[in-house]
Amino acid sequence: MGSSVGRRRHSTHTSMATMIRNAWAAILNPRTMRTINGWLTIIWFIAAVPICLWFSDSVPFLVWVSVYAVVTGHWATWAAARVEVKQEDQAA
Repeated sequence: MGSSVGRRRHSTHTSMATMIRNAWAAILNPRTMRTINGWLTIIWFIAAVPICLWFSDSVPFLVWVSVYAVVTGHWATWAAARVEVKQEDQAA
């Protein structure tokens, strides 16, 4: 009886891991990334002026913007490197 419970937990863990892996693969799909980044860019441009005017004197806001810039910069660089690696693999 104990072994069937263990198997059920293992299969639940495996299916959860598979679900997360599939979701991550869908997010990393170049078309999905382009769509998400395009919409986020439009939203950010619309929201940037009011947000910056409202929170311009807020230190936590400035910290958040700085961290956001670092994270998005590294993510964009990583995505570009992935494309270069795929292009090299296709050329070989």
